[in-house]
Amino acid sequence: MRANPNHKQLPLQLPELRNLGTVLRILLAPVLAPTWLVVALLTPYRSARLTLFAATVVELAVIGFAGLTWVLSPDFHERS
Repeated sequence: MRANPNHKQLPLQLPELRNLGTVLRILLAPVLAPTWLVVALLTPYRSARLTLFAATVVELAVIGFAGLTWVLSPDFHERS
């Protein structure tokens, strides 16, 4: 199959989109964790409650990992 010379490249390729999704996940985790916790406390169904508590734990893990990565990075200590 030949390459089409008139074919336009997409502005973002798949690896760039994946990286963007990772950054958005880290930035949204502090908002999502309390949201999942409140919804878990308000839901009347046990299976939904357990699933939302698990989502809360995952978001807290993302926040913790991002915080540790930021604090333990060499750039953080050079600026302080």
